[in-house]
Amino acid sequence: MKWKPTSEERKAIRAYAKSAANHRGVVLEPATRFSLTGRGVNLNVRLISDEEDWGDTDLNSHMNWSDFCYHGIDLTPEGRGIVDVYVYSLGRDGELETNIQIVIENGRLAQLDQTSGPSQTFS
Repeated sequence: MKWKPTSEERKAIRAYAKSAANHRGVVLEPATRFSLTGRGVNLNVRLISDEEDWGDTDLNSHMNWSDFCYHGIDLTPEGRGIVDVYVYSLGRDGELETNIQIVIENGRLAQLDQTSGPSQTFS
């Protein structure tokens, strides 16, 4: 099972990222993570970690937002996924402002989280 964000979901994710970063213009870079226990590399943290805090993973690399939206991610057999997204400010320096997490449940966008701040839940 695969999940790709719809146009509406992409708008909601970008708006949430702007709010979390407190910037009008942001660049989103979904992160591939690697398993520290030998389960490989994946955009979907749920495919390489069973830990709630994914403490058994680490950053591998980043992906272009438009490529992510085009290709989507593979989900678990239960339709679950978490994608860690790095949020950079636009501009010459392109500073890392924050991270957000896209949470997929039952094959649908369920929640957007950030390290320090409110979550946004979808029904």
